[in-house]
Amino acid sequence: IGLLDGRLVTVSCADLSYKMMDFGVTFDSIAPSVQRANLLYAVSVRNSFHAFNLETGGEERQAFLPQAACAPFGGLKRLLLAPSGDVAYLGWSNLRNYGGFGNMTAFDLKTFRAGASTAIEDGVTDFAVHPENGRIYAVGEWTGPRQGRVDSTMYIVEWDPTSQKVTRRISISPSSRISSILFDPLNPRFVYAIEAGLAMIRKVDMLTGTELMRVRFSAGKRLPSSAATSGSLAYITCARSPLIHKMDLNSGRITGTLDLPGSG
Repeated sequence: IGLLDGRLVTVSCADLSYKMMDFGVTFDSIAPSVQRANLLYAVSVRNSFHAFNLETGGEERQAFLPQAACAPFGGLKRLLLAPSGDVAYLGWSNLRNYGGFGNMTAFDLKTFRAGASTAIEDGVTDFAVHPENGRIYAVGEWTGPRQGRVDSTMYIVEWDPTSQKVTRRISISPSSRISSILFDPLNPRFVYAIEAGLAMIRKVDMLTGTELMRVRFSAGKRLPSSAATSGSLAYITCARSPLIHKMDLNSGRITGTLDLPGSG
């Protein structure tokens, strides 16, 4: 867990014991290495890419991201590693004139240098890496009128890191701000996209672009924000409230809710 003051906390799931480390930087996003359990990759608020050793508490490598690899004015939303563990992907987004703007950047972990960067319309509030074809599926936000756009329509953008091009745009509606996207852990043909503004989760068939299921949440503090999956279950966190919902991905039914102490 990256803290706002620049410290990092590692927590044991077995007994909830923790260890705190201070690397002297403030994190924008972090991701554990796929290949080494003691290695953590991180991007700082000053747009530098780091590799930290969690056992020694030291820094192994550092590289500054060139301006061309970053979105204007910063705005890193997500750091995610490819299944191979050789490449890291960075998703950037900022708001301008009611809509997002940003880009996707590939970072080679072998050479420790930033590579391809592609502009993504609506920016990248979140993205997921397809476990089989390696392509990136990104989502963004658009909250107001824009010339040439259909009202309340957004897209899931497919980006091919090999060709460095956007290869497909899947239209979904109603939609204005997608805060999270993740693949079905049992069948990557399907994705789940969380509409933060509309308090809704939708299931989309990525082969046909068809929406298969839509789950709405009650108004107020039950606004879905992000989720993690395990088998046929999803655990959904909520914006501005300490709620965690447990949802059956097959039926779309909420099977339990945990109300954590605190204000969220």
